[in-house]
Amino acid sequence: MKYTENLNVADMIEDTRGLLTGDLRYYFKIIFFKANNLYNPYHNFRHMFHVAWLCYDACNFYKEKLSARERRNLMIAALFHDFNYDAKIRLDAKEIEIAVKNLKKFVHGDDKKEVDNISRLIKATQYPHNEKIDVDLPVQIIQDADLAQVFSTSWLQQIIFGLGKEKHVTQYDMLLGQKKFIKSLRFGTEWAKRRFSREVMNEKITEVERMIKLLN
Repeated sequence: MKYTENLNVADMIEDTRGLLTGDLRYYFKIIFFKANNLYNPYHNFRHMFHVAWLCYDACNFYKEKLSARERRNLMIAALFHDFNYDAKIRLDAKEIEIAVKNLKKFVHGDDKKEVDNISRLIKATQYPHNEKIDVDLPVQIIQDADLAQVFSTSWLQQIIFGLGKEKHVTQYDMLLGQKKFIKSLRFGTEWAKRRFSREVMNEKITEVERMIKLLN
């Protein structure tokens, strides 16, 4: 199965695969120029667009199951799910409120009728996940994508140093905790289970173990 490794941010924003009802240029400009969390250690531009990039890949995987409208809603939610994340709050429910508030402030006129559906997807990223939320395929996708940062090439900077700083946890303790975190991952979609297979997880665990040994 082919993934979107060869697609860059511009490809996703312009929707070169024709997966959405219109491109994402408007939202790209909003985030690029107006979001105030772009320089955060973890909940930054890289994280928001990594989640969106993975969701775009999932949209391609499920293009026969999700409508173009559903795919567009998912992409907007992914781009906005941590909009203006305040790393000092450290309370995910409050951060979600901020993101939803900004979605409603900046939502494009063509998407206003879908703001409740998009907001629902943003709320689904609250971690730990709220078991009371109705879980459909778009919810599963955005939840899976949001948990997959550890499998990116920038995982050391993003998680060990970045997320560690936001959580006030030392980089070494963050590294020690990754093995347990990866083992605990339970992806909900077939897309994520294939992309982040048990083999991929085991390879990442081995990498973590090697990094720990190098520091001892």
